[in-house]
Formats: sequence, C-alpha cells, structure tokens
Amino acid sequence: MAPERNERRRQNQVACHMCRARKLKCDQRKPCSSCTSRRWMRVRWKTGCRLLPDVPQYHQPKNTKRILLPPRDFALRVIDLYEEKLESAQQVMHIPTVRAKVQLLYEQSRGPRPGSQQGLIALLLAMSAHIGFWDTYQRNGLFQDVELAAKVSTVLAQQAMDAMNYARDSTTATMEAVQAATLLVFLEYHMEGFSMRLRLLQSTALAMARELRLHMIDAVQSKPIDLDQAAVIEIETGRKLWWYIACTDWLLAFDSGPTQGVYSVIPQQMRVKKPRNLNTDDFFTRDLDFERSNDAATPMAYYFLRIRLAEVCREAVDSMIMQQPEAVPYDKVYELDGKFCALTTSLPRFLQLDVGPETIKREFGDRGGSQIGLQRALANLMISVRRCKFHLPFLIRHKINPRYAFSRYACLESAQKLLEVRRVFLDDSSWQISSTLPLLGLYRFVFYAAMVLVMDLCINNPNDRTRLVEVRDAMQIVAETKSTNQTAWHFLHALRDVLSRHGISLPVENNSNVITPHQTRQEGTQSIPNDSISECRPMTGRSTDPVFDFSEFELLWPQNLVDDLFLDPHCWDGLINLDTRIM
Repeated sequence: MAPERNERRRQNQVACHMCRARKLKCDQRKPCSSCTSRRWMRVRWKTGCRLLPDVPQYHQPKNTKRILLPPRDFALRVIDLYEEKLESAQQVMHIPTVRAKVQLLYEQSRGPRPGSQQGLIALLLAMSAHIGFWDTYQRNGLFQDVELAAKVSTVLAQQAMDAMNYARDSTTATMEAVQAATLLVFLEYHMEGFSMRLRLLQSTALAMARELRLHMIDAVQSKPIDLDQAAVIEIETGRKLWWYIACTDWLLAFDSGPTQGVYSVIPQQMRVKKPRNLNTDDFFTRDLDFERSNDAATPMAYYFLRIRLAEVCREAVDSMIMQQPEAVPYDKVYELDGKFCALTTSLPRFLQLDVGPETIKREFGDRGGSQIGLQRALANLMISVRRCKFHLPFLIRHKINPRYAFSRYACLESAQKLLEVRRVFLDDSSWQISSTLPLLGLYRFVFYAAMVLVMDLCINNPNDRTRLVEVRDAMQIVAETKSTNQTAWHFLHALRDVLSRHGISLPVENNSNVITPHQTRQEGTQSIPNDSISECRPMTGRSTDPVFDFSEFELLWPQNLVDDLFLDPHCWDGLINLDTRIM
C-alpha cells in the first residue's frame, strides 16, 4: 500500500494586482512599496470619470488622489478666454485642435479614460489655472469674486501637476502632457517666481519633449512621406513647442540663480526648423507650405522675438557669463549690446512702443486689439530687462573704471524703458491690457528698475536731481502695489532703508515736506508723494572721499526676492565687497 501523501493546500494570493501582473515582489501593504515607488496609485476622476479599468476595486490602495475635471461649459469657456487673451504670450498649441479633443473628451459615453487622456486633462487643468489666476486681475464672470478665483487657480494648478505627473509616469509622453508642463512653468513663475518647482517643471517638459523626439522633427529619417492637414498641424505644433522649451532653457541660463551659465539644449544637437508665421485659421484656408511675411501682424510676432532674444542670451552665456566682469573683453560687451539693441530696432511696426493704439487699430483692424497690445508689452519688457541685467555687473564698477560708462548708460536706459512700458500701457486704457499686466510679471520688472536706479544713485551720483526724481517715481509705483503684493512691501522697505543709510532724501513739493533719512526709516510702509520737484536736502555727515561700503545692498536681496529679481545672493557677495571709492 502506497504511503499517504501530505497534500499541501495552495497558499492564498496576497500580492496586490499590480505586483502579480508584473511579477514584482510585494510587501502586502496598502499600497505596497512597489506600487508606491512607481506611483501606481488609485486616481479618481470626477465628473463621470472612472477608476483605472484594469485594477479591481478590492485591490485599490487607500491613498486616493482625486483630480477634479471642470464642467464642460466651464472648460470650453476657459479655452475661448485663453485663445482670446493669453495665447499670444505662449504659442505652444493649436487651439482648434485642443478644443476638438476636449469636446471629444466630454462626449465619451462612459467618461474619459485616464489611461489615454491624462495628458489632455492635465493641459485643460493648466489652462483653467491660467484663466483663474488671470481672473483675479480682470473680471470675466467665471468666478464670484477675486478671492475665489485665486483659490481655485491654486487648486487647479496643483491638480494639473498631479495629472501631468500621472501622465508622465503611467504612459508614454504625449504632446498634451508636454504642453501642460510648459504652461505650468509660465504659471509657476508668476505665482512663486524662479522656484525649484519651476526648474523641475522645465526639466520635465524638456525630458518629455525629447521622449517625443521633438528635437528631431525635421531630421531626414523623421519626415513622413505624405502630409495631410492634421499631420502638418502636428508637426508645426511640435516645432513651436520645442523652440519655446529650448528658449526657456537658454533664458534661465542667462538669468541669475542655480541654473545660471548652464543650459541643456545644444543647437548642434537638434534638427528642428523654426515655426512658420501663421494665423490659426491659415492651416484651414491656405496651402500646406504657406507662410506670412515677418512683419505681418500675427499671434506669432512675440514668439519670434523671444527666439531671437534667447539666442542672444545664449551667446552671452557662452561668451562671458562664467567670467568675472573685469576679465571680459569689453569689445565683446559692445558687440552683444548691439545685438540687444538690434532686437528693439528690428521690431515690426505694430510692436514698437512709439506707435499708438489708434494707429495700430487703423492699420490692422480687429487684430490690433488686446493681443497685439499684449505682445507689444511683452516684447519691450523682455528686451529691456535682459539688456539691463547684462550691463548690471558693470554699473557698480563705473566708479573704479570709467570705461564702464557705456554700460552704466545702457543699464539706466533699460531701467527707464521698463518704467516707460508700464506707463504707456497703464495710462492708455485703449490697449485693454492694463489688468493683464500683473500676469506678465510687470511688477517684478518695476522692482528691478527701481533697484537699478537706487544702486546708481547711491554709488555713482547721490546728488543727481534727475536720478532722485526717477527713484522717487519708481518707488511710488512700488508703493502703489504694496497693499496687494507682499513682495512689493518688503522690497519697498529695503529700498528706503538703503536710501536712509546713505543720507539721501527724495524731492517733494516743498522743503517742509522733504522726506528725511530719519523719516524714511521710520515710515518704511508709507507711500512717497508723487508731486513736483523741489530742492533736496544735502547729505550730511559724510566724508568727501570715503571707502564705499556695499554691505547696505545686502538688504536688497532678501531670499523671497532673489528669484523674482533674477538675482542670486552668492553672485552678489563678490559685488558688494568691492573696494570702490566715491570720487
């Protein structure tokens, strides 16, 4: 008789569904470490969306991420507003294509499937966050009040980041996911400045763009044989998206901060033609190879200027950004400044600052409205602030080396141009973009201009009446925003403290109302009267030839302003310790 065999019962399956399907080790937690490290977590999509279809309900982990999909009417309204008000600031998508995809998203009978549509959902949420943030400055009836618009914008921005991260980790990269990351970079700058999150978003957008081989769109082996209308639109959108990301990379390398002097996009390693100058409807009404002239008033005008500006900034990075200013051949400074100036002189007529809105509307009709006004403001602001930043290291060295007089002039001219741009577009309501300017970071540009004027006043010529008036007016602009902008309050206080340390008084209407250094220190939060000029009180208690102490300028660089002003405290440590003398 055969011996009895001990039958072993089959052990119950305890691994989670994801680990069993992929033959991974599971620690039986909810969620397990394998799912957590790969970010395989349950995602609940509201507004009729379902859970991931291949994951049984009883295996779903507890840490659910909920992503709110806005109602259909709201989503379509967001797309319309974005196209009308903000598209010309970011040419990274073809709006009719996005609108059609979003409509299809909502028309699916069982709700959109996250496995195939998460990139599009991230893009829609990013656009919604943009409009919510913009609605805090210009009322459009989307939200009940400004406070609600600000809160919803913050929530939608975080939701867009969650959806974009899920799209990045769960599927192959999509064009919509790259577009969402690019829009979030723009929004993050205006919400938090040049933060670490912004740099991570930029790196994410660049990595996904390379995953899609956008940097090789026009390589010989990448060109399709037959091109229909949809293929042409996709290729052109890919070109716009890649060049926008590449230019952002070069501009970040030019600006101060952790990424200064370092960029990842090498021109020799990309095969991408520059986009064509087209209106949105040209894809449907023109031949496949049609292109408008460079001076045509299209939504692409600022986009092309941004490319040229980024190329000049990249050349400046290669030539001098990693060297000490004294070691830079000054002929190279002249050469690069000429390229910055050429950007301004070569602007199309409708982007030039001295052409009024009535002339623009008469020459370009309906196209001469807020979209052109927005491009004009952006073009002139971006050129001026980069030129100002380029010459800033030489501004404070003018006292010890007179050959830097040209840089001082160029730096001050650019700072004054920043204030002029603000005046033109805020004083003339016919441009219809005054409430949009905060979204462009205008107040950061004003802070930068005020800082440059104060530095020149304290270092080079404390008794210059013209400069005193310019500083007073610039600080008045900052004072007007301090009630709604915490950064403005801190920056205004720092500027006034620096002026008081140098015994500099700002001119007011009469001598009895002169703002003395003591009053400046005591009334750091009080706005400066913007009245007519009077004699300023002379400085007292100062030697005629002391060693100038730059340590006062440390007050100008508190950490919450470093990113906003394109300045890095480590870079400025060397500048504020210069042995500069007042002659």
